[in-house]
Amino acid sequence: MTTQPRPKSRFKKLLVRFATRVLILLVAYVLSIGPMYWKWEDAMMTGDNDTLLIFYMPLMVASELSETFRTLINGYIELWVYA
Repeated sequence: MTTQPRPKSRFKKLLVRFATRVLILLVAYVLSIGPMYWKWEDAMMTGDNDTLLIFYMPLMVASELSETFRTLINGYIELWVYA
């Protein structure tokens, strides 16, 4: 006889999976600015690619709000710029 998992246990597993996936997507989003930096800078200078500017706007706002985030993200971008 097999026992079915309790509903709370199943819900907790789903919640953990969801939270893990959201965290992975957020980390991938933040790290994506590195290889896209030159395209983003070009869009900032020319104003040609509004979609790219809007997509990365939260990172720019976070950089303005947090000195720690700005230092970390600039250090990461430098790995791509000077590589």
